Amino acid sequence: MDTFNGSQSAFQSSIRYQDHGVRVAAVYCSDGRFEAQCADFLRHGLGIDRCDLIVVPGGPARLAGYDDPAFADNAVLDELTFLVQAHQLERVILIQHDDCGFYQHKLGIKTHELRPLQDADVIRAAEAVKKATGLDNIDCYCAVVTSQGISFEPVS
Repeated sequence: MDTFNGSQSAFQSSIRYQDHGVRVAAVYCSDGRFEAQCADFLRHGLGIDRCDLIVVPGGPARLAGYDDPAFADNAVLDELTFLVQAHQLERVILIQHDDCGFYQHKLGIKTHELRPLQDADVIRAAEAVKKATGLDNIDCYCAVVTSQGISFEPVS
């Protein structure tokens, strides 16, 4: 299979365009160590072929209501609210992950304190999404590193 090398005029995707059927948004961290697994979970774990994505450092933590000035503008929540309204979305998936550098470096959280805080944050994020969008169908998960790879555990 040939790859696009930049000297060609354009890359033509073999995936057919469809302008209907997207009813889900997913919010997760931009940490590249988890990107392929999150896409795999959405497609094969949840059966979601296509969805709107908001992929930013910290993922759902950016929706959890921290007072840090970096999040004061609520940009991630505003963008998600826009997508829900503009695309008439019916469901939102929020995914946290183990060993999140956003928590460790931006928020100063120690590794052993991460999971309980992340679970609380993803629930707070779900409440913020519900309040902003009116959606009830919000699912929360944490991507956990195991000896077999990455496991997506529901958070309730």
